Amino acid sequence: RLLRTLLDLNEESKGKDRNVVCAKELTKVHEEIYRGTLAGAIEKYKAEKDSNKLKGEYTLVLGPKVDDDKTDEKEGRDIEEKLTEFIEGGMRPSSAAKFLARETNQPKKSIYEKALKISLDLKN
Repeated sequence: RLLRTLLDLNEESKGKDRNVVCAKELTKVHEEIYRGTLAGAIEKYKAEKDSNKLKGEYTLVLGPKVDDDKTDEKEGRDIEEKLTEFIEGGMRPSSAAKFLARETNQPKKSIYEKALKISLDLKN
């Protein structure tokens, strides 16, 4: 049912790749969590289809629909705002970049470059 649900969600999203979290066996010894895109989850679980790895309890969290024209610009502003907030709060640029890279699935290097720029701007 997991793979069928992911395929249905992908069809409903009309091919626009959305973020998804697939959590298996939450609060149990064999807990597994996948964070990534819907297409990536489908690929991962298709590969595991023939094994017994798809058995168990799954919780799915689907990211919001995105408006392609505004997403990149808005996401960039959001990241910069969060970086500014974290750095003003005393967080090191590297720590802030690492945290936001995990949260946004964006490359850490590009976020770290923004964090360094913001850090320098705040010092001046």
